[in-house]
Amino acid sequence: MDEPLVSVIILNYNGQRFLNRCLSSVLETRYARFEVVLVDNGSTDESLKLVQKAFGKNEKMKIVKLPKNMGFGPANNIGFRYAIGDYIVFLNNDTSVDSDWLAPLVDNLEKDRTIGLAQSVVLAMDGLTVQSAGILVSDYWVFFRLIGWGERWREDYYPDVFEISCASGTAMMTRKELIQDVGLFDPKYFWFYDDTYFSLKTWMNGKRVVTVSKSKVHHIGGGTAGYWNFFVAKHSTVSQISLVFDIYWNLLDLATALFIFNFNLIVVSFKEIIEAKRTTRFWGNAFAVCWILKNLRYIWKNRLKCWSRARIDQKMLLSKMVRMNISASIYLVPPPAKLLWLYSVNETRKYRNSLIRARRNM
Repeated sequence: MDEPLVSVIILNYNGQRFLNRCLSSVLETRYARFEVVLVDNGSTDESLKLVQKAFGKNEKMKIVKLPKNMGFGPANNIGFRYAIGDYIVFLNNDTSVDSDWLAPLVDNLEKDRTIGLAQSVVLAMDGLTVQSAGILVSDYWVFFRLIGWGERWREDYYPDVFEISCASGTAMMTRKELIQDVGLFDPKYFWFYDDTYFSLKTWMNGKRVVTVSKSKVHHIGGGTAGYWNFFVAKHSTVSQISLVFDIYWNLLDLATALFIFNFNLIVVSFKEIIEAKRTTRFWGNAFAVCWILKNLRYIWKNRLKCWSRARIDQKMLLSKMVRMNISASIYLVPPPAKLLWLYSVNETRKYRNSLIRARRNM
């Protein structure tokens, strides 16, 4: 029986310095049936020339050129139109992959129909430390935490497959039929409203979001957008507030979540001004809130659409997505940044330790 065909969609924007390593490693994957759909998002560097010269004649390659930078979600949606695989992978352009990274993802989705979305373990480029073995979130969507961030990679720390709140869009796979059922990324959003939103829709569809620990990719991180800046702050906050609207169906719960999230947002913004003498987060958050207010009608309609298709209720959704237990005092009186970081690290380690115990008991 033939292996299922996999389409690996790689979005590129001015990633010339990453593409040779990324595409070379992907094309050397030990899996018989896959294609690569490279979507160039209006790059202004020499990305396309490099790809066409080095990889243009490879029969596994498809090159899609967009006239301008359309953002992560909209551009990946276009890439999906060109994908013919049974399974769809979204892979960042600043990655390289292990030669056997693809088969474990396919194998687990093939044998377990309860899995809707699966991510690889994301390691630093040296392969020694973890960037993300999945994403955990707290209630009210205040905190995100990457499982294993900065820790040395040990394969015996994790079960072969384990549940997470959300998958990282650095390297994640889903079935084409699930995309056709729930839709892909919302074109209204330029960036960030992608992997977390698709994870949400996967859970709402009654499918699981997991990490497959035998699939490993290496990631530079911040390769296209850079690290924390106004652009990142704005789009990150837009995404988080939008997700608060989508995850809480009960109106009282929604009002509570919006109050806590925005109260925390204000406190954290002013703490950065006072402690770090920076206004990046303040202005990013301010512009994000303005964007939300301007697009509130669209957000509300999107929320109604999501829940009209839901196959689980809010209680079940929260039980699957909320993996960090944060006390109310942390929300209302945020501690110093270092203490907050240590708190979230401790919560993440508690979850990982529960996975270790589960593995030992298998």
